Amino acid sequence: MLTNAQPRSERTDDLAARLRVLTAAQVLRIDELLDSAGEYGEVHLVLQKSQLRYINQVRSYKADCDGLPKK
Repeated sequence: MLTNAQPRSERTDDLAARLRVLTAAQVLRIDELLDSAGEYGEVHLVLQKSQLRYINQVRSYKADCDGLPKK
């Protein structure tokens, strides 16, 4: 069980030991993509033979009256 009382490195090692499909590096990359996805973004994971092959990030924008994404 992960607790905040444990040092960060121990929590990361514990999590890495429990992962079955993803690596700790992949989890961090997915977290980064989720953080940068924006208000309407999506992150898709593509598996082949139980292994992560692709991470697709989709960004959607709510169109205003001129149809262009707001910056």
